Amino acid sequence: MQILTIHLQNIKSHRDTTLNFSAGINVLSGPNGIGKSTIFEAIGYALFGVDAQSFVGNVERFISIGEKRGLIEVDFSLNDGEVFRVSRRVGTPQKWLLARQIAGEFEVEEHKDSKETEGRIKQLLGLNNGRALAEQFELVIGPFQHEFLGPFVIKQATKRRDKFDEILGIASWRKTFNDTKALTSAIKAKVDVLQAEIGSKQEQIEVLPIKRLELKSTAQQWTQAQADLAAQQQQLHELEAQLLTLDQQQQAVQTLQNAIATHRERIQNGNDKIASQKGLIAAAQEAQKVVDDTVGGFNAFEQATTDFAALQVQVKQQRQLEQQVAQLDKQHGATTQRHEAESNAVERQQLELVNEQRQLAEQQLGLVVEDEIYAAAASLASLRTEIGSVQIHQGQLAGRCAGFKEGSEKLATGVGSRSAR
Repeated sequence: MQILTIHLQNIKSHRDTTLNFSAGINVLSGPNGIGKSTIFEAIGYALFGVDAQSFVGNVERFISIGEKRGLIEVDFSLNDGEVFRVSRRVGTPQKWLLARQIAGEFEVEEHKDSKETEGRIKQLLGLNNGRALAEQFELVIGPFQHEFLGPFVIKQATKRRDKFDEILGIASWRKTFNDTKALTSAIKAKVDVLQAEIGSKQEQIEVLPIKRLELKSTAQQWTQAQADLAAQQQQLHELEAQLLTLDQQQQAVQTLQNAIATHRERIQNGNDKIASQKGLIAAAQEAQKVVDDTVGGFNAFEQATTDFAALQVQVKQQRQLEQQVAQLDKQHGATTQRHEAESNAVERQQLELVNEQRQLAEQQLGLVVEDEIYAAAASLASLRTEIGSVQIHQGQLAGRCAGFKEGSEKLATGVGSRSAR
């Protein structure tokens, strides 16, 4: 099988990327963060059905920022030359489709579910060995990059090492190595002792039967040493368990110390706040005492302010009344002058009328009728009408003067009563 092309749309840093692979070994190079590892993850996701969470821990992080779904398409050819395309969507709804190239076009095969699609891909790739495709991909590729981020923040070296051993799959080997390390050391020491004894006993080959008895005793000692070693291994396990317990207790103690420090700081802050509140209470009590002592004077001041405002209003009204009285006096004077002038004019006209009547009477006595007399007689009616209108106007002026006088008296009375108040 050979991968021909891969197309990524809205997958992490690849908005729309297509890569073509050649036969043999292909190398991906570029700076960090450009998306080299994403290519391997995309192949695992589309061709082997690995969950996106296995790569990034969160499906949303497998999709480009700002997008809701992505698409991965992988074209591959088999040894017989057939070409297939597997496509898998990221997001909702998820689809995993397999299509065969026929006459230059890809036709999607009908599968009832993803399990049937996975079985078909297993058959095409020759990986139908009982294991899931995702498991086989992880076994070949190894741990994913994001799995290495967590252990780096672990502060304890032992736990950090154990986590890396678990990720790399060597935790069992390290446990076996640690368990047999003490046994190997004891065996080596015993072997050294035996070699020294064998060297010293070479010269005593003649007394081999005796040495056989000693060897038998040594074998018993070896058996006893193995038993002791087993007991020591048990003690070692117990010590490791105790060490783990001590580590947990140390973390608990550190947490308690941090909590105690936090509570102490809160208590100190509380005491400071209490002292501040006591000072504020004392100041408030002192202020309340001052208010109680000055409340009578304050009320008197408020009443005096109110009375002063009322007096100001009265003074303003008095000034307005005085101005009105002055205007009325001025109008009264002008009216009086006009009345006197009109009265004088009426008196003059009356005198002229009397003179004219007297002259008319003298003329009548002379029985001499002249044109001037006829003209004067003709104008007599109009003069009488004019005298009547002048008399009416004089009466009106007299009434207005009486009204002005009455208003002046009332204004004087009102001003005096306000001043008394």
